[in-house]
Amino acid sequence: MSDRIDRSTVPKRRLEVRVRKQRDRTLIALADDARELDPVATFIWQQMDGERSIGEIVAAVCAAYDVDEATALGDIAELTQDLVDAGFLNLTVSRQ
Repeated sequence: MSDRIDRSTVPKRRLEVRVRKQRDRTLIALADDARELDPVATFIWQQMDGERSIGEIVAAVCAAYDVDEATALGDIAELTQDLVDAGFLNLTVSRQ
């Protein structure tokens, strides 16, 4: 997991990101970069609203899918870091 991303990190989708849904896939695009998200990544993307922390997103994924908490946390942190590095997300820290 990245040093920058932990359970208190709050990811927020950037307003400039364009989103297109096609069947069970979601395409997100920003400038010259586009990513195709599978259904689980789409679920995670939808949770990244600037309100929910990574910890809350992990809990939502564990409740919706048959996955353990450690695996969910690792996968969500990796996806989050990838989307931050590509400019699709901004990060803040939860004030809770």
